[in-house]
Amino acid sequence: MNATPTPAVAKPSIVARLRSLPGLAFSLVKKFLGWVRQNPKLGIPVATLAVAAIIGMGVCTALIFSKETPLTTKPDLAMALERLDAGDDHQARQIAAQLRSDPNTAYEALGGPFFVLGAVMANDAQRHVNDHEQRMLFRIAARYLEESERYGFPPAREAEAKLLMGKCLYRAARYAQSAAALEDALLSNPLRAAEIHQLLADCYLRVSPPALDKALVHLRQLRRIKDLPEEDRSRGLLLEGQVLLAQDKLEDALSAMANIPKESNVSREAAVTAARIRLTQAQRDKATPTATYQQIIDNMRALQQGLPPTSDVTAQSQLMIGLAYRQIGDTEAALAQLARVRKLHYGRPESLFATVNEAEIAVERRQPLAATTLLERAMQDAPPADEFQSSWMSLPEFQARLEAMMKSLEAQTEFSAAESLATITLPLFKEEQTLSWRSQVRQNWANALAQKAETQDLADQAITLAEAREKRRLAAQDLTRLADLRITSNQYLEHLGAAAAACIAGQDYNTAATLYRRFLKEQSSKDDAAAWSGLGEALLASGNIPEALDALENCYLRQPKHPSAYRARLLAAMALEELGKLAESRQLLEENLYQFSLSPESPEWKKSLFTLSGVVFRQAIEAETNSRTAGVDETDPERKKAGLALLEESHTLFQDAIRILNEATQRYPDSAETLTARYRIAESYRHSAKWPRKRLGVVTIETTRIALNRQIQQELGLSIEQYIGIIESLSNGQESNHTEIQQKILRNAYFGRADALFDLGKYEQAIAAYSAATNRYQHEPESLEAYTQIAACYRLLSRPNEARGTLQQALVVLDRMRTDADFTRTTRFNRDEWREVLTWLASL
Repeated sequence: MNATPTPAVAKPSIVARLRSLPGLAFSLVKKFLGWVRQNPKLGIPVATLAVAAIIGMGVCTALIFSKETPLTTKPDLAMALERLDAGDDHQARQIAAQLRSDPNTAYEALGGPFFVLGAVMANDAQRHVNDHEQRMLFRIAARYLEESERYGFPPAREAEAKLLMGKCLYRAARYAQSAAALEDALLSNPLRAAEIHQLLADCYLRVSPPALDKALVHLRQLRRIKDLPEEDRSRGLLLEGQVLLAQDKLEDALSAMANIPKESNVSREAAVTAARIRLTQAQRDKATPTATYQQIIDNMRALQQGLPPTSDVTAQSQLMIGLAYRQIGDTEAALAQLARVRKLHYGRPESLFATVNEAEIAVERRQPLAATTLLERAMQDAPPADEFQSSWMSLPEFQARLEAMMKSLEAQTEFSAAESLATITLPLFKEEQTLSWRSQVRQNWANALAQKAETQDLADQAITLAEAREKRRLAAQDLTRLADLRITSNQYLEHLGAAAAACIAGQDYNTAATLYRRFLKEQSSKDDAAAWSGLGEALLASGNIPEALDALENCYLRQPKHPSAYRARLLAAMALEELGKLAESRQLLEENLYQFSLSPESPEWKKSLFTLSGVVFRQAIEAETNSRTAGVDETDPERKKAGLALLEESHTLFQDAIRILNEATQRYPDSAETLTARYRIAESYRHSAKWPRKRLGVVTIETTRIALNRQIQQELGLSIEQYIGIIESLSNGQESNHTEIQQKILRNAYFGRADALFDLGKYEQAIAAYSAATNRYQHEPESLEAYTQIAACYRLLSRPNEARGTLQQALVVLDRMRTDADFTRTTRFNRDEWREVLTWLASL
C-alpha cells in the first residue's frame, strides 16, 4: 500500500512574515515586562536603558501595522488626534508612526506624532494590572511626551500634554520630575486645578526627602477652590493629615481625619491614618495602657471586613495590627502578624516595613542570622532608590533604622552580621553609603579583635591579631574605593588618609605608602603633616630607612608642634637607633619629652620615654665597650687612664638610664614595656659597679677606697633586688604563656643575679644562684657559662676538687645537648670550642 504523500508546506511570503512582526514585537515586550516583574532589581535598571529601543520598536511596529490596514487618505496629525480621541489607539499609533518616520515631516511638526504615541502608551499602561509593568509603560509614555515637548507640543493640545506628562511621570514613580511638570501644567489647566493640587501634594509627600511645606501649600490651595466636590475635599484632607503626621503635628493631623465624612470613599484610609497617629501618640507615652493598643487592633480588624484581601486598606490595617502587638510587647503575635503582611502583600510598602520590623525584633532577640536573612529579603523587595516611596518611612528613615540595627549588632559583637547587613544595602543605597558603613564595621571589628587578643594566650593571640589586621586591610579597600567615588568632594582626602592609616594598622605598608603619596600630591603643605608621618612609618616598616627619615623630617621640621610631628620624631628616633646613631636619636626623643607640649598621658610621650631609656642604656653599654677597647683592663698607665675616662662616662650614662627607667616604670607600671625596663635597671646597676671597682686598682687613699667599696656594694645590691623581683614576678604565672621576650628576660635574670653575687664576692650564694640557673636551663648552651662560673667560685673558695667535678659534669651535659643547639647565639663558643675549654679547665 502506497503511503499518502505529504502535501508541501508553502513558505510564507516576505509580506506575510512582515505582517507577523507586530505580534512578535509586542510579544517580546510582554515577555520582557514579565522578566522585569520577576527580577525587579535587575530588570528596572536594564529597562531604563532600553526605553529608547522600545520606543523605536513601537514606531517600527506601528509602521508595519499601517501596511496591514491601508489608509484611504494621506495621514496627518489631525487624523491621528481624531482616532486618539475616538479611543482607536491602534489606528492612532499607526498614523503617528507613519508621520514620525516620514522624511517630509518638518522638524517642528514631530512633536505631534510623539504626543500621540505617548498618549497611546499611557492608555496601554492604564490597562495593565501589574505594578512593575505599569510603572515601566508609564515611564515609556513619559519619554514619548518629553520628546514631544522637545519638538513642541501640538498647539491645541499643549495644556493636555503637559498634564498628561506630569501624570505619567507620577505613575512612573518619578515624583520630583512629575512635580516640576505638574507645576507647569497647573498654570495652563485651571479647570483641572483640584486634580493637579492633589497630585502635587502627593508628589511632594513622596519625594526623598519629603517636601512637606510645599505639599501643604497645594493642599490649602485645593481647599480654597470654589465648589470643590466633596470627594476631592476628603482626599485633600486625607493627604493633609498624612503631611501633618509626617511633620509630627499629631493633633492637627487627627483633626483633619475627623473632618472626613464616614460616607466618603477615603474614610477607611482616614481610619488607618488616624490609627497611625494614635499609635504614635501611645508610643511616646510610657504610661499608655494595653487597652489603648488593643482598641487599635480591634478597630483595624473591623476595618478589613468586606474588603478584598489585597486592597490598600487591608494591607495597611494588617500592618497596624502587627505594629500594635509589638508595642504591647506581645512579640510572638507581632512576628506572626508582620510575617503575614510580608507574605500577603509582597512588593508593597507595607511588606517592606513589616520586614524591617521583623528584622529589628530579631536583632533585639540576638538572632543575627534571622535578622540578616530578613533584611536581605527587604533589600530584594525594596524598589530602586530613585523610585523608593513609602508613607511608612522615608528613605533617610530606612537608612537610619538600618544603621541602628548595624550598631546594635556591633554592640552584641555580631560583627559578621553587621558586615553582611552593610553589604546587602548596596542595591538600594548608594555605593558610597554602603562603603562608609562597611568600612566602619570592619574597623570596629578589628578593634574588638585587638582587645580580645590582650586576654588570650600566645597561640590564640597571634591568630586573633592576624584576623584583626585582615579586617583593617578590608576596611582600607572600602575607604580607598570611597575616596575614588568622592574624588571631586571635600571628603576625598579624608577618606584617602583614613584608607592609608588602615593599611598601616593592617601592616599593608606598600599600599599605605602608595596612598600617602597620592594624598601628598593633592594636599596643601599646611595640612600634610599626618601624611608625611604616615608615609615615613610605611617606608620604615618596608625597610626603606633613608626615604623614611626624609619623610619623617618633612613632618617634624615643617610643623614641629603638629600632633603628628611627635610620632614622626619618635619613629625617626627609633630608625636612628636602628642605624646606631644614638646621639641623634636621643636628641629627637628629648625634644618630644621636654621641648614641646606633649602630655605624659599621650601614647607618644610614653613610648618616647621608654625608647629614650633604651637609647641611653645602649649609649652606656657602648661607652663601656669602648673603655675596654681603650685599655681600661691593661697595665699601661696612659691607656688605662683613657679607658677609665670612658668607663666613667659609661657610669654616668648608666645612672641617667636608671633615672629614666625608674620614671618609666613608676608612671606606667602595667605597660608591656615595663618588664624590659626593670631588667635594664638591674643591668644598669650591675654595670655601674664596674667603674668604682676599676678605680679601686688605681686609688690608694683609704677613705676613697672605703667609699668605692660602699658604692660597689650598694649598686650590686640594688641590682640583685631587681633581678629577684623579675624572677618572682615571672615565676608566679603559667610560664608556658610567656612571650619570647619574657622567657629571655627570665633566663637573663637568673644569670644576672648569680653574676652580681659573684661580683660581690658572695661565692656560696653565687654557687646556689648559678645552680638554680643550670637546673632550669641544663639542656641549653648557656648553662655551660654557669658551670664555668660555679667552678670559678669553688676555686676562689679553695675547693679545687669540686671545681673539677663541676667541669666534668658540664662535659656530660654538653654531650647530652641536642645536636641542633645554636651555641654561638647565647654563648661565647661553639660546641667544639666548649669541649676544648671545659676539658682544659677540668685539667687544672
